[in-house]
Amino acid sequence: SDSYSETIVVQECIAPSASFNIAAQQCLGYCVTPENTSTNATSYSWSMPGATPSTSTAFEPQICYYAVGSYTITLVASNASGSDTYTFNVTVDTVPVVTATPDFVEINLGDDASFTATANGPVYFAWTSADTAALGDTTQASITVTPTSPGTVVYYVYAVGGNGCAGIDTVIVEVTLTDVINVPNGFSPNGDGFNDEFKVLGPGISS
Repeated sequence: SDSYSETIVVQECIAPSASFNIAAQQCLGYCVTPENTSTNATSYSWSMPGATPSTSTAFEPQICYYAVGSYTITLVASNASGSDTYTFNVTVDTVPVVTATPDFVEINLGDDASFTATANGPVYFAWTSADTAALGDTTQASITVTPTSPGTVVYYVYAVGGNGCAGIDTVIVEVTLTDVINVPNGFSPNGDGFNDEFKVLGPGISS
C-alpha cells in the first residue's frame, strides 16, 4: 500500500450584495447621487437608460434626467466570488417655471427694492439671499428688500409645486453709495455730543 497527504486551506468566500438608496421621485433637470449601500463588493456597474450618464463604474455616480418619464436604475456589484444585481425604478416629474421681475434694479444704500414672482400652476414661494438681513417675509410672491451693504446682491426665488419639485429664478440688486455720502463743511468739538467729530456721513461705510 501507499499513502499521500496534502494540506489545503479553505477560505470563506463571501458573495457581494448589491443595493442603493435613491428617492423614487426625481425632478426634471436636477441631478442626484444614489447612496451605494452594497456590501462585500469590489467593483460596480451601473446601468441607467435615459439618464446622463447612462452607464458608470463609479461607486456613487451623479445621475441627471432631462426628460419626464419612468426610468430603471440597475446596479451590479461584484467581487472574486460572484456578483449581485439590484434594480430600482424612479419617476421624473415636471418642474414649475418661475419668473421674477424685474431682473435688475439699481438703488442707493438704505433704499428698498420690490420684486414679484409668478409661476405656472399652484406653487408656494421661497426667497433667499446671502444678505438674509435684507429679507422680510420670504414666502410671498411679492417681496420688498432693503440691502444692508453696498455692492451686488443676488436674490433667489424658488417655486415649489405639489410634487416637491422646484423651479428657480434670480434677480440682482446693485447697491450704490452715490447719493448717500455726505461730508460736512464744519463740526463743533465742544463735547456736547453733537457733531463733535469730523467724519464722512452715510450708512454702510466700513473704511
